[in-house]
Amino acid sequence: MLTLEIMHAMWPLGNNSVPGLIDGIVAAAPAIFAKYALTTDLVVAHAMAQFSHECGAGNEMVENINYTAKRACQVWPSRFQSEADCFAKVGSAPGDPNFRFKLIDNVYGGRNGNRPGTHDGSTFIGRGLSQVTGRGNYEALGTTLGLDLVSDPDLVIASDHALECAVADFVMCVCLLPR
Repeated sequence: MLTLEIMHAMWPLGNNSVPGLIDGIVAAAPAIFAKYALTTDLVVAHAMAQFSHECGAGNEMVENINYTAKRACQVWPSRFQSEADCFAKVGSAPGDPNFRFKLIDNVYGGRNGNRPGTHDGSTFIGRGLSQVTGRGNYEALGTTLGLDLVSDPDLVIASDHALECAVADFVMCVCLLPR
């Protein structure tokens, strides 16, 4: 089972993004892993390894959307052929302080339950230990947990909810819970 010593060794900076994250994970671990039938040390280790990868050992609890137009062309070459094309397609211009939101709304719009023409793309970016992404996934996870993650997406990263959100999302992704 997870202990403070294990978590501090594996995630030495794990409280930097979310104060109290490590304590919250360790306190919740016995009940949460049992609730979702992650009952062997090996399965827990696999889940925690996945979470560690997804959130940078607790350092990247919210997806970094600070792309430049140049980088957007590299990440999404089938969408954007040049920086000028990128600015035109997202309705922006060099120096626009809202470029990153317009870009992500454009790229993520209409996917994973995000409504086209809204700010769902930039609102429901990857968060938490499992980096849940998309309005539809926040909604499904929130329904499963009895949390209003659509109105308050940051609940996914709160130290008292982070582990259960991640474990439930993990289990849902492997089709053990309805989505």
